[in-house]
Amino acid sequence: MTDAGVRLVGVDGGGSGVRAAVVERTDDGCFARRGELFSHAVSPGSDAASWIEGAADVIGRCAEGAQRVRFGMGMPGRKTADGRGIAHALHGPVEPRFLERLEDVLARRGVELVAECERLEDDGLLGCAGELFGVNGGLRGARTGYFVGGGTGLAEAFVFEGAVVAFEDAPRALERAWRLTDGAATFEERLSVRGLNQRYREAGGTHDRPEEGAHAGEEAASRVLIRAVWDLVRLVWLREQALATSFERIVVSQRLARVLAHEAVRPIVDETLAQVAERGGDDRLRERLVLSTSPAAAVVGAAARAWRA
Repeated sequence: MTDAGVRLVGVDGGGSGVRAAVVERTDDGCFARRGELFSHAVSPGSDAASWIEGAADVIGRCAEGAQRVRFGMGMPGRKTADGRGIAHALHGPVEPRFLERLEDVLARRGVELVAECERLEDDGLLGCAGELFGVNGGLRGARTGYFVGGGTGLAEAFVFEGAVVAFEDAPRALERAWRLTDGAATFEERLSVRGLNQRYREAGGTHDRPEEGAHAGEEAASRVLIRAVWDLVRLVWLREQALATSFERIVVSQRLARVLAHEAVRPIVDETLAQVAERGGDDRLRERLVLSTSPAAAVVGAAARAWRA
C-alpha cells in the first residue's frame, strides 16, 4: 500500500496483451508483487480499444476491495509529446489518447484513481526498474547495468550511477535494436523470441520452439541457440563500446530469459560463453550475465515508477 486505502498497481502492456498485479513497497524500500499476476491476451493487429479494455480488465481485477488506486503502466511504441499516448508502434496499438481513454473506462467501471497515470513508459525502462528495485531483481545493488528483454520485440534500458536510464536517454545516441544490423538481420530479428522461433523453423526445426527442439536433441535447435548467444555477446559488446563502459551486470529478461534458462538450453549457453572466453572475448561475461527469474519485472517496475513519481 502507498497510503491508507490506496492500492498500488503495476501494468505491463506488450505486443500480445496486458498484465497487471498489486505491488507493495517493502520495509527496506524495495518493491514486491503481492498476489496473482492477472493477464489479458490481445490478438496482434487488434485495434487500440482491445488493449484499453484489456488494461481496464486487469486493473479492475487488481482494484477489487480497494478504495482508490494508483497505477503505473508501460506500452511499446513511440509516445506522444505528453507521454500519455502512443504515436507510433511496431508491436501494439497506436492511440494518441491512450491513457485518457483508459481512465474513462476505469471511471465507468467504478475504479477510483488517486491521480492520473503520469505517462506511458517503455517496457525496457520498466523491466530495468523492476530488476533494480524489485526484491529479487537481477540488477539490485548494481551501479551500472544493461537490461535486455526479448519477446515480440527487443527492449533495452540501462543503469548508470545506480539509477534507471531509458534507452533514448543514454549518455550517447544509440541505434535501436530494430534498426541496428550486424549482417543481413537486425538484432531484434536475431534476439527477440519471435525472431528465434522464426529462425528455428527456417533451419528445419520440427518442434514449436527451439528450446523444445534442444530438449529433443535436435541439431537445428542447437545451431539457432548457439547463434543467439553469440548475437547477445555481440550486442553487449556494441553497447559497451558505444557507451565507453563495462556493465557491472547484464540482465536478460522476459521470454528470452526463459528460453536461455531452459534446462536443455542452459548448457548450450554456458558452453558458448566459455568458447567466447577461449577465443579472446570477455572472460567475465558468465559472471556478469544474469538470466532473470522474475516473470513480472516490468509490472513491479511500473508500480515503482508510479510510487516514486
